[in-house]
Amino acid sequence: MSTLSGEPLYTACGFRPLERLADATGGSPVSLIRMEKPIDPSLLG
Repeated sequence: MSTLSGEPLYTACGFRPLERLADATGGSPVSLIRMEKPIDPSLLG
């Protein structure tokens, strides 16, 4: 998961956004982004 401000960092590291949602468990909703990074099969030994 990433916050909106963290999305550019994750994107620069090869992640891509999957889903946008809001988490309100702390009272005020916080926008979050579920991120995914594909695994390169050639790196799996």
